[in-house]
Amino acid sequence: MLAGGGSGGTAGGIKVGTLAVLVMAVVAEARGDTDTDVMGRRLAPQVIRQALAVLALTIAVVVIASTVVLRVADDIPTSSTSNQTTPPSPEIHVKALLAASSGTCITRLRPHDTVGHSGSYRRSACAFEVSLRRGSYTLICSTFDEQQYAKFTLDFYSGIPQYPGVQGPRRETQASISALPSEGAGRLGARTPLLTFTASVN
Repeated sequence: MLAGGGSGGTAGGIKVGTLAVLVMAVVAEARGDTDTDVMGRRLAPQVIRQALAVLALTIAVVVIASTVVLRVADDIPTSSTSNQTTPPSPEIHVKALLAASSGTCITRLRPHDTVGHSGSYRRSACAFEVSLRRGSYTLICSTFDEQQYAKFTLDFYSGIPQYPGVQGPRRETQASISALPSEGAGRLGARTPLLTFTASVN
């Protein structure tokens, strides 16, 4: 507390009596009085100097402490300014969604592309069941908050039968699942040297 503690209290900052002396001194100076009178009594100049000294020291301590705290806080990494992630926790809420695609990363998800999802975000685990046609799909797993990571396990079950050695329309294979390349994978970046053109040369 910067100001407001009683004279006999243990609160820090400027006491109520010191604050009252400062206020009365400001009022007397505004009126143009040579002396500072309080309820018919004149305050000694020494008392006013002590109050001003307390005020100056308090402001100096607050400014220095605030500067140190701000400098230290700037050096502490936060989730928004660093690559640190949330430690694994069973309280993380997750959701899964299956979208029709060509088996590639999805940059734009339209409502009619969704073929199945686990509903609202659920704590620790989620599941859903869906009947699919032959084709490629993309499974999207997400957490409720950003920058949340944990050691999750993805379980995938398929009910497609398999007929070894059978040719024709009944020939079916088990469904498979594989991870998509990370964003930016396979991109080639090259930095060209600086070109300098001389005058009168095409």
